[in-house]
Amino acid sequence: MGEKIYIRGWRDGDHGDIKMPLVSSAVLFVTRYCQADHFNVYLVKTSEEEENDNVITVNSAIIKDLRYEFIKENDVPCLVKNCILPVTVDERTSIIRCGLCGTVRHIVQSSHTKNPGENFKDLLGFRQGSLRMCAEVSGWTKLCEIELPSSIYQLITLIRNRVIDDKEEVEIPVNLMKLEMHFEKPPKIHNDHKLKKALLVKNREQILNPESGTEFLENGCKKGSQFLIECDITLPHGLQRYRVFKNVNNTLYLKSDRDYRREKAKKEKVPRNPDRPITKPRTRTDEEKAAQKRAKKKRRKDRETAKYLEEISLEREKINANSNNLEKEFQELSVNGSSDIQQELLEPHANEEIRNCFKTISTLDVEFIHLYSEGLEITVADLILFVYCYFLMQSLEFSMGSLGQYLPHIESWFDHMMTLPRLQEAAKSCGFNSNKILDSLPTITNDIQFIKPCLPVTLEDEMELNRRNKTSVRAIKPELTEALNLIQNGCIDVILGEHPRQEQVEIDWSSLPTSAHPQDGEVPKKRIERKCQQLENLVTAVVEIAKDGDVIVDFCSGGGHLGIVIAYLLPKCTIYLIENKEESIERARSRLDNLKLTNVVIYQCNLGYFHGHFSIGVCLHACGVATDMVLQQCLDNNAAFVICPCCYGNIVRTHQINYPRSSKFRNAGLSYKDSLTLGHAADQTEFNIALAGQGCYCANLVDTDRAELAREQNYTVSLCSLKPLSCTPKNNLLIGTPN
Repeated sequence: MGEKIYIRGWRDGDHGDIKMPLVSSAVLFVTRYCQADHFNVYLVKTSEEEENDNVITVNSAIIKDLRYEFIKENDVPCLVKNCILPVTVDERTSIIRCGLCGTVRHIVQSSHTKNPGENFKDLLGFRQGSLRMCAEVSGWTKLCEIELPSSIYQLITLIRNRVIDDKEEVEIPVNLMKLEMHFEKPPKIHNDHKLKKALLVKNREQILNPESGTEFLENGCKKGSQFLIECDITLPHGLQRYRVFKNVNNTLYLKSDRDYRREKAKKEKVPRNPDRPITKPRTRTDEEKAAQKRAKKKRRKDRETAKYLEEISLEREKINANSNNLEKEFQELSVNGSSDIQQELLEPHANEEIRNCFKTISTLDVEFIHLYSEGLEITVADLILFVYCYFLMQSLEFSMGSLGQYLPHIESWFDHMMTLPRLQEAAKSCGFNSNKILDSLPTITNDIQFIKPCLPVTLEDEMELNRRNKTSVRAIKPELTEALNLIQNGCIDVILGEHPRQEQVEIDWSSLPTSAHPQDGEVPKKRIERKCQQLENLVTAVVEIAKDGDVIVDFCSGGGHLGIVIAYLLPKCTIYLIENKEESIERARSRLDNLKLTNVVIYQCNLGYFHGHFSIGVCLHACGVATDMVLQQCLDNNAAFVICPCCYGNIVRTHQINYPRSSKFRNAGLSYKDSLTLGHAADQTEFNIALAGQGCYCANLVDTDRAELAREQNYTVSLCSLKPLSCTPKNNLLIGTPN
């Protein structure tokens, strides 16, 4: 009993190096970095036609000291064959995780559990969110997991062909430029104001300390009235870096609100005129006094804020005007050592001047450096990207050449990564040629000319690599009217059907064990009744369709509310629960342990990584494009489906799904934007709102598009509603069976 990793890889000869995809090498590198020697690693040789698919040659040292075994594809367990490698199997919990991101995240978590003192969990980033979201909804995960491995391998192939065929130019892949543009932008930081404030408090104490202050100030430089200091904060796996810009000689400092009010009061204080008669004011009520006091306080605060913001704007303009030159000079100082500028800084009066300056410093003077791919701290994403870039550098014989002028931020990030002691140790243990990387010797003899790709205008929005993709399309009335006119002109009608049980969809919940009831799955009490009603509609439809021996897949299973009830009612069927969220998987595992069900298998993975055969696919409220991915999985397997869609406004084109879904809608002239417009309008179905009727109609149109896609593949499809309608505003139900 233990944990296993299955990846693609095979020996290049009897005792030579190993051939494997970039993704497999990234998994092994994370395994070595996290000292995860408690895993059993199985390197699988796939079919011959797939051997040359994105395959690189890796030093055999990468598996040294690991418990590994080379096996053939036929020796892989059947449950593992249902997934795309890499895969991890935890035999203690019977959970199968697949996909690059899911696999490396589990390696990190498991290693942290075994060795908590090593702080491996820090590699999962803020709130453990690094690479947590699936590639279908996260542009960042998609880039790291899918786009970059393919693009970098293609670039490596072009470089090899360039050396052999002596081609003139090699074009840089668009996805590599995405990563470069990502590094150009400031890091996205949660609650950065709070972090900067804490740093300022720490720096003030350090600067004002006579013993440590001089040493601290020696790390900075001064030019004229500008002062720049760059500081590092050491972390278990890397460091944080930030800069402080300050105008030293200018008296227009960024004061606190309290300091500004005090100075203003002193300037505006006017002595009273003794000749002015004293009049007794009218007696005011307490309410009038309070109201007048609030109004006066608001006017004063507005004036002070306006003045304060004006000063901030002036100060920042001056700082930004000189920051680039100052940063360049700072870098020169770090290279050349002592200089006249540094000597000026070491003078006692200069230090005292800067100390006085730092008494008035504000958070606006602090700038965090985008040092790592996901912000301020190193994460598992940096480890994966490091492996990709290493093999790219290896193909260039560790000399960027002309590629460096187009990818300066990636080159700078890579150089910094190689300065981290832990990463150096892991690279050395994996057989990476770290000496050449550190020396950066330009050993390549044939200089390759790289050219920057022409980025299409349509990619501008996609360059923003967020953890969650969001469409900017909204249901604007003219655009919605245009889409509805196309529906009308194309003679597209909404055809509603019936549930297989018609009105008899109730379940006797009292006959089910407590762990099979939604009340055991952390559902709020006020939602339990409606949750039960939703489940009843889907469970009874599945029971009507299913036969003994069927494999039923509950996609986007969450805590297992739907799949566990089906497994309990159909003990002769096998149920697969597929979910990406780790917390939901743990809740489902706990409920299954209580029920002692043996006909359930849990897969933690993205929908696209499961490719096993099944008979029926079900999902309750799969968000946006996930509904279409479930439907496509069912159509590809010629399987029946029972699907309740949700979040129509979150449908978005992916590398697997496009819109409109059916030929009937495309032939009517509807575009991708029209589908997004209808989807956004379909989300306006909340009860008792003015647009509810329009929203229900648009939801029916989106689901009709899905139903037509299935009908085009010889399915019988019924578009009906959950009963009662009040159980949820998203109450459409698609039921389809192959003919």
